[in-house]
Amino acid sequence: MREWKIWTAAGAVTLVLVLVLIGVFNRYREYRSDNEVRSALEAQVLQLQDENSKIAEDVEYYSNTDNLEKELRARFNLKEPGEKLLIIVPEE
Repeated sequence: MREWKIWTAAGAVTLVLVLVLIGVFNRYREYRSDNEVRSALEAQVLQLQDENSKIAEDVEYYSNTDNLEKELRARFNLKEPGEKLLIIVPEE
């Protein structure tokens, strides 16, 4: 009878240990998954910060009316009344 109690106690301890290990393993998997998501989000944040700073630089550049006029003339071949426009096409 005493041996039966020992085996029952050992079985119970083993079962508890297995359940604890399963719980620890599941927590570890969640931890790794969360770290991967966090890393991806951090990379996205850095990319968006770079993009944001480039846009801010463009806004600052085009806020100057001289720069805006220069870009409009270059991109759309604009000219003021009375000006003549000369387009030079490079030889190939």
